[in-house]
Amino acid sequence: MKTIFELSLGDEKEQLETFQYDHVTIYTDQPERIMELFEPNLDEIDQLSSAWFEPASKDYPEVTMYAIEPNLVMNIMLKGANGIYIPSSEIMLLNMNLDDDRILHGYAHEYAHYRMFNYLEELDVSYKKVPMWFHEGVAEAFSHRFAPLPFAEVMNEWEVDAFFEKEATDRLISDEYIMSQYLIEYLLYAKGEEAVHTVLSNLTKSSDFETVLEEQLNYTYTDLKAYLAAEDEAVEDLMYRTEAELGNEQFQAEVLAFHERKKPYYYNAQLVTNILFQMYQTDEKWLEMAELTEYRMNYVQRDFYSYQWAADFAKKAGNLEKEAYYLAKAEEEKAKEEPVQE
Repeated sequence: MKTIFELSLGDEKEQLETFQYDHVTIYTDQPERIMELFEPNLDEIDQLSSAWFEPASKDYPEVTMYAIEPNLVMNIMLKGANGIYIPSSEIMLLNMNLDDDRILHGYAHEYAHYRMFNYLEELDVSYKKVPMWFHEGVAEAFSHRFAPLPFAEVMNEWEVDAFFEKEATDRLISDEYIMSQYLIEYLLYAKGEEAVHTVLSNLTKSSDFETVLEEQLNYTYTDLKAYLAAEDEAVEDLMYRTEAELGNEQFQAEVLAFHERKKPYYYNAQLVTNILFQMYQTDEKWLEMAELTEYRMNYVQRDFYSYQWAADFAKKAGNLEKEAYYLAKAEEEKAKEEPVQE
């Protein structure tokens, strides 16, 4: 039976190019762009999804993706999102009226939802057993590995307690997506890439998600809330002391300890890494400055100049391998920024 969206396309569907990959059939009005974006990443996307959600069985349903510039019905369904996965009809919608990184990010995000939803079906576990922060955090962390979007663009308010009250049917927006990702990244950082699969596979043994989280990963919601909390007063104190104590070893140890405790990603990171940057510059720790420059690109827009600075720092440190890596990344960003010649 045709969906409302497919009916809205009418005869336009016949004019779309079609691609088949794995369990996904892609209909698109921008075939060259889709091929350029997807082909270098599809195998890695499939490999990572198998690691997180188990290899797709023969019974996994075929899914149809429409990667097009949105019409009225699609706009209404997306409600500002880059894409959407509709399990009931096994359809994905991907807004092609976006920049390349957001399109790839959108596809990887929705594909992660598809694989996770169907893995839960295979386990005979209701998706409602899994809290919304885990659903969205997994999809965001998954897509971040292929198209990392800057966190700082959407960070506004940080309401940790309200965030944990979200139900599996609630729609998450802006900060809450980032909080979701930070928690998943935290679990992956601490427990390894198998953390997602460990939680999902053990939901067959318990009806309570929090129990599985505690038994399998040794984390409680209290632990996660403490990790996610924005420690504004502590950071303000470090910033206040920076000018007077920048060269003080005890102060430097405090800043580094804060950063290590809150990694991999956290709300106050931009302010703390500003202090770290000053410390490394003062002590001429060039390789640390290069790596910190790369880390900070998770929060701000990646561009040619940031990678070029990282390359310069690596060169000063005498690390030719890192210099070559950052120079290659700089050229990649430069190619993205240059207008295509007709």
